[in-house]
Amino acid sequence: MTVGESYKDRKISVLKEPKQQRAKIKVAKVLDSAKRLLVFHGLEKLTTNHIAKDSGVSVGSIYQYFPNKQSIILKIYLDWLAEVKAEVIPFKEASLAMDASTLCKSLFRIIYADHIKNTQDQLLEKELTKAMRLFPELGEVEKQHSSEMIALMSDIIGNVLPEYSDEKSIQLAIFFYSLDSSIQQFIELGGDKKLAFDWYEKVVMETLNF
Repeated sequence: MTVGESYKDRKISVLKEPKQQRAKIKVAKVLDSAKRLLVFHGLEKLTTNHIAKDSGVSVGSIYQYFPNKQSIILKIYLDWLAEVKAEVIPFKEASLAMDASTLCKSLFRIIYADHIKNTQDQLLEKELTKAMRLFPELGEVEKQHSSEMIALMSDIIGNVLPEYSDEKSIQLAIFFYSLDSSIQQFIELGGDKKLAFDWYEKVVMETLNF
């Protein structure tokens, strides 16, 4: 089962995937506008009418693919989660041959370098996190994604540190994954992003004895 697959029949859902190029362009415009509005105006001010005005796609056309703004947020959220997972997956195979310390540093930079540099990505993630807390269905998607990411990270840890038991690899994966939430809270409270990620990297490397 893929992330979000079990939620297609729920209230927050995408009505249908576009097949024709013209429809795909419309949906892309809607999603781009919604992301831009989330970044610059926040979740609270996001409405279907605002998205329609910003994207140039009529409200009626939007409703052909998204029944409400929540379903637009769901699509953005699923795409974002898929991108995060796609960045990590190649390291599962690489971890079989790469030096452990180098691999961990490379993986860390791939995941977090953009967050340090790209303020818009950081703001979008902040608004999506708000939506996850507000809409229970998104929270369920996040739980499923977390389980998949923890399993993936556990496999990578097991590959680079074969002397670790499966249980220890899983516990480490949970620990590292949960630190991400602490980083987000640290930043929301006014903490410096670069310091947060620098310290996170030190914690990870120290915990793994590198």
